Amino acid sequence: MLAARQWPEQVGAVVTIASTPCFVTRSDWPEAMPQAEFDQFTQALACDEQRVRKRFMALMVSGDAQPRAAMHTLKACSRGPVPSPEALRITLGWLRSIDERSFWSSARLPALHLFGEQDALVRSGTPQALGLDDGRYRVLEGVSHWPRGQQAERIGSMIKRFWEQSL
Repeated sequence: MLAARQWPEQVGAVVTIASTPCFVTRSDWPEAMPQAEFDQFTQALACDEQRVRKRFMALMVSGDAQPRAAMHTLKACSRGPVPSPEALRITLGWLRSIDERSFWSSARLPALHLFGEQDALVRSGTPQALGLDDGRYRVLEGVSHWPRGQQAERIGSMIKRFWEQSL
């Protein structure tokens, strides 16, 4: 969505999955991670990066009907190079500061925002709090922050339909 706002002539449509225009709570935005919890997470990264990574992975699969199987699959997908602690700090800084609520609410380009009903990181009430039209979002029943298996296949089909309709 940020790319669509900055380069509208280059972005014809947008799909977001488990995303939010404002990740940390504000006085007028309760549909986000509480500031204190976010700060605690950020501070813990400096002290025990490995523990924070494990906690983040646990949050990603929290709400999955089979969390152990989801964690096993997530770990298998997460093998390989990992972001440096500095890259993680920069990313957390972005999450703390970005507030794109106004654009998400007013953008006229075709958009489909997908939210997991069981997402522990991005609240499923986000689209209603933004006042998004029903046709611009879906809250997916039983889906956590990290969809997998049939959930991922279902999302893939939704994206394909959206893309075909947006052309």
